[in-house]
Amino acid sequence: MKNQINELQIFIDKQKDSLKLKVRKKAISRAKSSLILNGKKAEDISDEDWEHLVADEESKIWQQYKTGGIAAVAALLGIAWF
Repeated sequence: MKNQINELQIFIDKQKDSLKLKVRKKAISRAKSSLILNGKKAEDISDEDWEHLVADEESKIWQQYKTGGIAAVAALLGIAWF
């Protein structure tokens, strides 16, 4: 498990800042959606809990991006396949 975390961190570090920013924005959006689905607002939780929630979503996105290849990148960037 620790090795997977290190590999993911190395992968993330190699990415461009613009992609990192898009991933962060997507993670924030997913975290807000998650709160709404649970009947809460961002103001209802502590800053520390918010950070953990966003970090968890960001980690999930990076994992999808790493394992999903081009389809994950397209989804991240909002490109639809027709």
